Amino acid sequence: MNKKPLGSKQRALDDISNMLGRYWGTKRGKQIASWLSQYTNFIKQEETFNPRFLKHYKRGEIIMVNFGYRLGNEVGGPHYAIVLDKNNDMGSGTITVLPLSSKKENTKINPYKLDLGDEIYQKLNEKAQIAFSNCIKEAEINPPIVTVGQNFTISIRIDETEMQAVMSEINSMKKGSIALLSQITSISKMRIIKPTRTTDALSGIRLSDESLNAIDNRIKQLYLGK
Repeated sequence: MNKKPLGSKQRALDDISNMLGRYWGTKRGKQIASWLSQYTNFIKQEETFNPRFLKHYKRGEIIMVNFGYRLGNEVGGPHYAIVLDKNNDMGSGTITVLPLSSKKENTKINPYKLDLGDEIYQKLNEKAQIAFSNCIKEAEINPPIVTVGQNFTISIRIDETEMQAVMSEINSMKKGSIALLSQITSISKMRIIKPTRTTDALSGIRLSDESLNAIDNRIKQLYLGK
């Protein structure tokens, strides 16, 4: 047993060293090491963080959150989530979210897991098509300059970063999404990975009113006894 007092620098260093030594080389060890690095960065960021520099988040928007290292069955690490706040002020440093998980073949549905189907996937796919269409229009307005006699291949310039990001979101949600109603939580906006700007790939993806109403009704049943 470590007899050094809680709160002392050496006690903290000893505890961290022992914990990493115990789990090193395992998935948990990697998660702990990663989260320690992320957490120290959060502490540094706290000094200068201003939520007003982020985009405005509306109810029903889909965001990606770094929930960090959590205990037991708590949702941890990077996860998508739904914004629940009805009117979240841009100056507020916190926001309330409903975590999501990707639907898998062996996913078991219970009252605390609401199947949202492939709505998010469809919205992401639609955004990808719009982004591609905009690139086509840009190429038509500003065609490439070609020198006569040269061998060339005409290609359309596409914002690869945007397209790759959108496709990544699409693939992860292809089989559907599950709302984890037992994991509703308020977080610091520092935990938001994306979107942080209106130009981000995920920006503007929002659940339909029908899905939001289904979430509201389930919350009432589970927590308000209605």
